[in-house]
Amino acid sequence: MLAAVALPFAPTWLDTSTVTWPVPGEPVASSTAVVTPYRPDAMTAVVPCSALRAAGPAAVALATGPEPGGLVVTGRAARVGGTTVDLGP
Repeated sequence: MLAAVALPFAPTWLDTSTVTWPVPGEPVASSTAVVTPYRPDAMTAVVPCSALRAAGPAAVALATGPEPGGLVVTGRAARVGGTTVDLGP
């Protein structure tokens, strides 16, 4: 129990963190990856078209945080700070 409570306060040194999703060759499945509780200096995300198609127009394929400040990508649009970019059909 103590370890579970202390984990968020553990010192972390990591230059680069990589999460690969979906796993190549496997079907797209819902997943959550909490990399760190802190805000990164930079983030690069590549969301394959197959993941967006599988997510459908309403499901969230990628989110960095709650709107309006976070980046939210669905199968239909990407929203950043209140600006929406339509991804088309």
